[in-house]
Amino acid sequence: MYQFKYAYQVGWVWGDIYDGIKRLAKLGYQGVEVAGQPEYFSQAQQIGRACREEGVVPSSICSILDQFDIAHPDKNQRQLGIDHAKRTVEFAAGMGCPTVILTPTRYGKYEPLTSIEEELKTGAESMEQVADYAAERGVRLCIEAWDRFDTYLITNLAAAKSLAEKINRTNVGVMLDTFHMNIEEKDIAAAVREAGDMLMHFHVGDSNRAAPGMGHIDFLPILQAIKDINYKGFVTMELFPPAFHTDSYVKHHDTSYLYLKYPEFSIQYLKKIEEKLQ
Repeated sequence: MYQFKYAYQVGWVWGDIYDGIKRLAKLGYQGVEVAGQPEYFSQAQQIGRACREEGVVPSSICSILDQFDIAHPDKNQRQLGIDHAKRTVEFAAGMGCPTVILTPTRYGKYEPLTSIEEELKTGAESMEQVADYAAERGVRLCIEAWDRFDTYLITNLAAAKSLAEKINRTNVGVMLDTFHMNIEEKDIAAAVREAGDMLMHFHVGDSNRAAPGMGHIDFLPILQAIKDINYKGFVTMELFPPAFHTDSYVKHHDTSYLYLKYPEFSIQYLKKIEEKLQ
């Protein structure tokens, strides 16, 4: 039977990093994706050691980009974003993590400050700098395609592939997320196949961003496509509470189910689908 490698996010809204590492290892996850929060950066070696002790690997870093924009037309603002991205790369390298997710604009920025063409050009140039810095440290960058409600710039596979080709670095590829794809792609499985060898990382979340199997996305053809392209990376859960503004929701609600129920349900559900793959 074909077997995927599964990872789940820890930190930020996903609970205590170290508690999460222990629980996920017991559930059968092989990796953890760590939130790229600056307050965690000094803990890189400690997190890496905790992973090794539990028999899992730090599979990826999810950059936090609500304040940083490497496509910003202002040089000083752009440099703040580049510096943050480089620190995120250092965080990854410090724990032995091979992958950083990076998108060339700030989360929640809904229109360009110049033109889209100019910001794509500027974003690509900035990512080239970060990619070269990352390559020296054995880290690769994955360009994530968000959806239209998060950004105006990179919203689908075609845009992510185009940017990766423009950057033209061997340690730069694309990543896809089924939650975003459910909004933007006509056929999720077909997009996975089109990504092919450029797909370096993969997020799964259902149509409501709950655990796979708790919404209406059909994951069977998607996982079949992942298998068919011989994807070797992690299938990673990026799940959120049922709200647009996550921090506000967490403040006013008990979200313990998010990091207690979702991890167990997700891996059990996807492993059942694995048994059906051709």
